[in-house]
Amino acid sequence: MSLPAKPLDALTASFVARPHSLRSRTTEPVFNLRDLWLNADIVEGPGGAPNVDAQHFLQLCTSRFPQATLSLGWTTRPMASYTWQHVEAMARTLVCGPYRVPRVTFPVRGSMMAASTPQLLWLLDVIPGSTLTIWSSPSDPWSTKALMRLRNLLPLSAVYYDLPTDQKEDFDRAKSAVASSAKPGHPVDSGMLPDWSLGIGYSCHQRALAGKRAVILAGPGARVLLPKKWDVLEAKLDLTRVGSLTLGWGPEHKVQINGACFYLLLNNGQNVSARVWASPCLPSSSPLDHDYKEDKAGLVPPTTGPLVSRQWPSAPQTRASSPKGPPPPNALLFESPGPAVVYDVRITSSSAISRATSLKLLLPCLLVSFAALILR
Repeated sequence: MSLPAKPLDALTASFVARPHSLRSRTTEPVFNLRDLWLNADIVEGPGGAPNVDAQHFLQLCTSRFPQATLSLGWTTRPMASYTWQHVEAMARTLVCGPYRVPRVTFPVRGSMMAASTPQLLWLLDVIPGSTLTIWSSPSDPWSTKALMRLRNLLPLSAVYYDLPTDQKEDFDRAKSAVASSAKPGHPVDSGMLPDWSLGIGYSCHQRALAGKRAVILAGPGARVLLPKKWDVLEAKLDLTRVGSLTLGWGPEHKVQINGACFYLLLNNGQNVSARVWASPCLPSSSPLDHDYKEDKAGLVPPTTGPLVSRQWPSAPQTRASSPKGPPPPNALLFESPGPAVVYDVRITSSSAISRATSLKLLLPCLLVSFAALILR
């Protein structure tokens, strides 16, 4: 059962039960309602300011229905997109607020989804156990292709669908024609995950928030700790809200980047080569067939010359023994005075690829040997 929340006066009244008589009211917690979903747009999105106060709604829900699933969304417009600012506001509302929400799903308008994939993946990482609920209005344009892309990026259990009949039928036909490569609990995501080191001792609203392949800075910096053997680091940078970002390699090598959106490429050899190109920002409107290739290993480097090019000495292959100790030399630092975004971070290592290839070749041999032993 799903209940949408309306303005606060109606919302508060609906949360107060009258069990026996019109004169008696109770605000005691109601348990055993795991199938109850409570929905409200609590964060400002492209549709303007919400009419429900986020903290009031969370207080009412967690105190009255502590086992319910909260469906927490943004105000929307049909062909807009969810920006980094929108998803960060939602994340900090939940992470930094006083109310712990055990089960949360984020309702995502289908026509806004295609251009917002990096943001939504980051949000699911930052709020563990959360899910998406893709919804649509009958009059909304839709893309079955975009739905299938998302389905292959996430565990099947991480996405719900609330679609009009014609859109649902199109989606069901596409699922029948193409078997999904995602399995429950096993998202499709290739490549080595970055190892983030975030600043400590900051307030919740000031500290960086990191997902698997993206981090949003809020003033303090963040580091990517590189493995002992690595070849390439790639990342996209969105500085539209802050305008600048400093890259640091050890205490002596820093370079400042000014502008909006960039592509970063580091190559490790005798020296570390760092290059930065200007790149298109994610669209603020949502083209239905925007092809976001999160499931591809590696980004496509620009064909023009880089705006920034540096040669840094290769760092000793050591790591810090403690987060409070000195920064490890084999780490890339991101520093910004405000909410810069580093996303689609990918690290590749030829040695790791060789090991993975060897294991793939070895496994069939082991299976054949095992089968031969059984047949004897």
